Amino acid sequence: MKLFFLSGTMAFSLLNVKAQTPAIQDQDPKAKKVLEELSKKMKSYNSFVIEYTRSLKSKDVNETQKGTAYVKGDKYKLDEGDKVIYSDTKNTWTILPKEKEVYVNPIDEKDKEESVNPTQLFNMWEKDFKYRHVKEENGVHEIHLFPMNPKKSKFHTIIMKIDANKQELSSVIIKGKEADEFTFKLNKLTPNAVSDADVKFEKAKYSGYTIID
Repeated sequence: MKLFFLSGTMAFSLLNVKAQTPAIQDQDPKAKKVLEELSKKMKSYNSFVIEYTRSLKSKDVNETQKGTAYVKGDKYKLDEGDKVIYSDTKNTWTILPKEKEVYVNPIDEKDKEESVNPTQLFNMWEKDFKYRHVKEENGVHEIHLFPMNPKKSKFHTIIMKIDANKQELSSVIIKGKEADEFTFKLNKLTPNAVSDADVKFEKAKYSGYTIID
């Protein structure tokens, strides 16, 4: 399962979600209403900053990391301290300050189709998923997403928790078929707080670094 930050090159790549499927039918109307409100609110922002905690548990990995994502349009910057990642839809730049290295990776069409990055995190439900409203508890909606074509997916369920009052995403839990589990928790969201310079990779800022492409 492709998990964002795991490789350090496909930033915020959640998992393989692209599926060749017929139109979505018989969707849960309550879930759809909550998800549409979330997407509408996020699309009203010209940019946003999210402070997050991510964790991955599997047979071989048990890790937790905090970070900050700066998103404007289709561009973003991720900062986790030991690495910084920029993306402009054509390339990603992964900066490792300790090693003084910058890895440049082109983004091809397959990457775009098979991943969800922070620019898509709040509206990934809009295609290739079935969804169901499971419960509302303590002011939080719990909605489960299921891949329309499970045979082509390496996960079986995405659990989205959405704050009912703020209409904001609280967390995403991705359950893989091999008992692996990825959790993304949104700690703070600040809208309309990102400039073009914040999400643009500037080679001049990394003088003395080795560029690897």
